[in-house]
Amino acid sequence: MSSKLSPLAILAKEGGVLKKLLRIFKGRLGGPIGKGKQYIPWIHIDDVVNAINYLLESPSLSGVFNITSPYPVHNDQFSAILTEVLNRPAVIRTPEFVTKSIMGESAALMLGGQQAIRKRLEEDGFKFHYIELKEALESLLLTTSQETIT
Repeated sequence: MSSKLSPLAILAKEGGVLKKLLRIFKGRLGGPIGKGKQYIPWIHIDDVVNAINYLLESPSLSGVFNITSPYPVHNDQFSAILTEVLNRPAVIRTPEFVTKSIMGESAALMLGGQQAIRKRLEEDGFKFHYIELKEALESLLLTTSQETIT
């Protein structure tokens, strides 16, 4: 049997969508992107790795698996939680052109959003470690020195 993984907005210290978003938010241009109501199907890098290992150890599972947190959030919520963790104000909406110029192809996910259905992994017994966005962001951003995020 074979499985196809479909990870979406991966949150990691190095790389992934978070690294690109931090460039916007650290530059004090961070705020809700676009209309703010689009879903952001985020997932912590540790859960991605654990999901891959789980599927490798479960050869009877096959098909497409959306790898995303059990609780996707709207862009407004994502931005508010990120600014809270960074201890930065979100004074303005991030202009679309700024998002596109800094994030490149990843901008489509942030501007268009996607509400992926991820039930299969959980139904097959996988347990996510990071189910709340704030906890996931804190684990990635607050374990580094304060200089890194200021």
